[in-house]
Parts: sequence; structure tokens; C-alpha cells
Amino acid sequence: MKIPNKIIIATILMLVVLTFIRETGVLNIDSYKMTSSITSRNSWTDNSVIITIDSSTMNSKFINRQFSDLPVIVLYGSDTLYSDRIQLNPIVVTIDSLQNSFLWTPLYKSVTFKAVGISKFTNDIIKTPPARISLVKANHVGHLNTKGSVSITGLCSHRHAVELIKELVVKDFVLQTRQHFSTLD
Repeated sequence: MKIPNKIIIATILMLVVLTFIRETGVLNIDSYKMTSSITSRNSWTDNSVIITIDSSTMNSKFINRQFSDLPVIVLYGSDTLYSDRIQLNPIVVTIDSLQNSFLWTPLYKSVTFKAVGISKFTNDIIKTPPARISLVKANHVGHLNTKGSVSITGLCSHRHAVELIKELVVKDFVLQTRQHFSTLD
């Protein structure tokens, strides 16, 4: 029994169309396993000035804020990829570049990526140790670098794979930023 050529061509054409629709994100069919590894490097510039005042000379109410309590926002282009509950004066992390290798293979994607970001915080922090008030005029700039690799096995579109890589970079940049600011308290 021989299968007609029209059926073979129609089947191949349908598979190509379904693959195209899935890869462009019109049809979301994702069932995959992912493994990843990341290495990070950062450097920080701190130009902070601390002014300490005796609190008995002040009649105003001060808010005690720690560096580790600061909210973090991560921006990539015009998109906000991560945002804590925004209070006053967040730490802003801007992803300058995000590069990854080839992601268009249908059932197995093994890619490397690298990202460069800048973390900035410039504002005043008020700390209130016993009987004193410390005003910290903080200016912190961090240069963040992340390299990594991701292996995805199964059904995962190109668009979703890019989002997964962005999520890994955002988590790493937020972690690097939080680690730095938690050492300042």
C-alpha cells in the first residue's frame, strides 16, 4: 500500500505551519525540561557621604530606612521586567545588552547567553541609631555581568525560550544588587 504524494506533502506542510505558529507565539504549546548555569561578576562604585546629627536638636520625625529595604526595578528597553512594591527611591537596574545564541531548533535548544547591566541608586537614606540621626547621601553604581548556558528539551517556542533567559538574567541581577545593598546596613 502506497501513501499518495499529496498526503505526504499536506502532512509536511501542516507540520511546518504548526511549528511556525508555535515558534511565533500565536499558539502556546510548551512542555519542556530546562537546565541552566550562571556565572556572575560585578563591581560597585560607592560615593556615599554620612552626616550624623544629634537627635535631641531635631523636632521632626524621621523614617528609619535600611539599604536592604530598598525596592528594586529591572528595566530592559522600554519594558519593566521586574518590580518590587514601589516605595520611594528604588534601585534601578537597567539591562544594557542581552545576547544569546541560536534558539530556533524545534525540540532541543542548547544556548549560551550573556548580559550586561547597570544598577544605580542615588538618594538620601535616613538611619536612626540610638540618640542620633544619620543621613546617608548615597550614590551607588554597579556594573553587573552575567554569563550562562541553558538547555531546553521538549516543546518550547523561541519566544518562550527568550523569556526564560530574561527571567534568569533578571533573577541574577536582582540577587547581585540585593547582596551588595545588604552589606551596607
